[in-house]
Amino acid sequence: MAHTINFQNRLELDSPTISLVDLLLSKLQIIQITEKDIKDLVVLLVEHDLGAGDRDKIDVEYLTRLTKDDWGLYYTASINLEKVRTFTRNYEIIGANNQQKVVKCLDTLFRRIEETPKTLRWKTRAKIGTRLKWFEEVGDVHR
Repeated sequence: MAHTINFQNRLELDSPTISLVDLLLSKLQIIQITEKDIKDLVVLLVEHDLGAGDRDKIDVEYLTRLTKDDWGLYYTASINLEKVRTFTRNYEIIGANNQQKVVKCLDTLFRRIEETPKTLRWKTRAKIGTRLKWFEEVGDVHR
């Protein structure tokens, strides 16, 4: 992954797959996000509400805890959320109601991420911005 996301004590939150927010994060952290990844995010946002404490909802609290401390993850996720917004506006096949739902979810995610007070670590890294690489290069896995 382009950003370090600690899955310790997270894998048992849901079965047979990872939690919805971890699935969302696995896509939002991609530097070179593809149309397929964006479609996956759209489907995730169409099918699941935002919330906390419910395995059938995307845990926004957990997402904001990660992005308030990690400027790089915050920056990449913000860029990708905007790409999802742009894509959704032109993705008529999902229908107007689903487009509206996705845009509403994106608005909420953006607002919650922005409103969450950032750590000193985040603020310090934000001053450097994109002048210094904020992600890990993802190469081919060799076994």
